[in-house]
Amino acid sequence: MLEEWRGEATQSDACKLLDLDTASYSRFENGKRKPSAEIGFRIERLTDGKVPAKSWYEPPAKLIAKAKARAS
Repeated sequence: MLEEWRGEATQSDACKLLDLDTASYSRFENGKRKPSAEIGFRIERLTDGKVPAKSWYEPPAKLIAKAKARAS
């Protein structure tokens, strides 16, 4: 979602807007790390809700489908 929000802007530009260091931003954008709740809500606020905080913590659809299948 961050990459879609960033569009044609550079990661450096996004870091400045979101007040993040480039290493953290890169890890968030590439899915290698999840931001803390505080940073997640800051990202949500500064992206005007285009990157919602809850999106970092919702389980992927495939995991949900597997869990439902096991429960049946």
